Amino acid sequence: MRKILLAGYYGFGNLGDELLARTMAKFLTERGFQINIIKKRSSFWRQIRKNDCLLFAGGSVFQDVSGRGFSLLYYAFWGFVAKLLGKKLFLAAQGIGPVACLFDRYILRVLLRCADFISVRDKRSAELLRKIGCKHFQTGVDLLFALKAKIYVKSGQKVAVNLRPFGHFRPEQGVRILTGRDVVYVPLQNGVDYGRGM
Repeated sequence: MRKILLAGYYGFGNLGDELLARTMAKFLTERGFQINIIKKRSSFWRQIRKNDCLLFAGGSVFQDVSGRGFSLLYYAFWGFVAKLLGKKLFLAAQGIGPVACLFDRYILRVLLRCADFISVRDKRSAELLRKIGCKHFQTGVDLLFALKAKIYVKSGQKVAVNLRPFGHFRPEQGVRILTGRDVVYVPLQNGVDYGRGM
């Protein structure tokens, strides 16, 4: 049985990232893979050694605007360690960028050349990859679109919803579907998502 190590911004209580890990773990487990998730940062070398593949599943860790600008370098180091140990390196449904520092762009370019598979979740990430010379990647969607979750709302409870355009879907369609429910629309990106910004 192939062992896959999931890597990302996991274990810090970020709901979106935890859902990404859960979604990918479920998807791969159902297909017969053994899944492990990196959460204890100090032991990542040993964890990579025990698995066959390092998989960055969703999220936006390859950028240099958060984590004091070291996020890309930190996670790229994991990727280089995996390749050094002879493991497969997959980057799936990644949101890549922004990457402002020229050195960071160089590191990203080298990492992408080492990767065995790359897919990005949006056009901006695809444009950045083309700009830095990466051609072997696929453009897809965010992994959370594959999440199958059962949500139970008790009578009288409000539901917070984020609606944004995607493909042929328009937020107004979601508003119609949710008519009659006590909904609070939460725009996470002003000018893009439905609802009044903060």
